[in-house]
This record gives sequence, C-alpha cells and structure tokens, in this order.
Amino acid sequence: MKKAPTLAEASPYKSVAQELETLRGMFRLACRQYSERVETEIIRVREQVVAAGALAAEREKGLSGKAGAGPSGRRPSSKNGKAATLSQVHDLRDMLTLLRTMQIRPQEGRRKDLKKIESIISDLELLTAGWSPVTSAS
Repeated sequence: MKKAPTLAEASPYKSVAQELETLRGMFRLACRQYSERVETEIIRVREQVVAAGALAAEREKGLSGKAGAGPSGRRPSSKNGKAATLSQVHDLRDMLTLLRTMQIRPQEGRRKDLKKIESIISDLELLTAGWSPVTSAS
C-alpha cells in the first residue's frame, strides 16, 4: 500500500525544487559550452598569430639568402608582401595594447568581465581577419 503524500510532498514546493535542480544542470551545461566556444576562439586567434610569425620568420630567412639577392644581399621584395608585414606589425601592436590594458577581475565572476573578454576576442579576430588563413586540426 502506498503511503499518502505529506503536505510538503504534495505541494508545489517539491516541484519547484526539482525544476530548480534541472535549471542548475542546464546552467552548468551552458557554462561548459560557452567556455569551450570562447576558448576555441582564443585558440584560433593564437594559431593565426603563431602561423603568421612563422611565415614572417621564413620570409626573413629567405630574404637573407644569397640566391637571387641584389647588391645589398637582399632579394627584392614585392610591395604587397612588405605592406602586409607592416600591416601585421601594426595589428600586433594593437593586439598587445588590447590584451595588456584589459581590466578584468575573474575572481569576482562577473558577467561584465565575460562580455569584455568576448569583446576583446572579437576585436582580435577583426585585426587578424586580413591575414592569410590558417587551417586548424581541431
């Protein structure tokens, strides 16, 4: 024989408590998904910067080689290659400024800090948008 539910079990209190537990689980899942998405965006920007740095180092190495070099010991460079490099240097300076001047207090767990981080990532993505694309293995 089933026992008759008590007043607390039959009332909406238990239902609300169960719904709150469901909400808590949904919140945790949303936080995990959000965190993964933001981290992926940060990784993508970092990979773009690292790949551009490696390409610039290769270009510099190639320019200092002897084959095809002019009287100065350097190969003639195209205007576009030079402009892209200067543009990237300016972008990198802007990126450093953004990253070094951010005022975020993660220990407080504020939503506005998350919004600032998203805004910074968005700005960084805009700065690297014109750079050559990097394919990711992720």
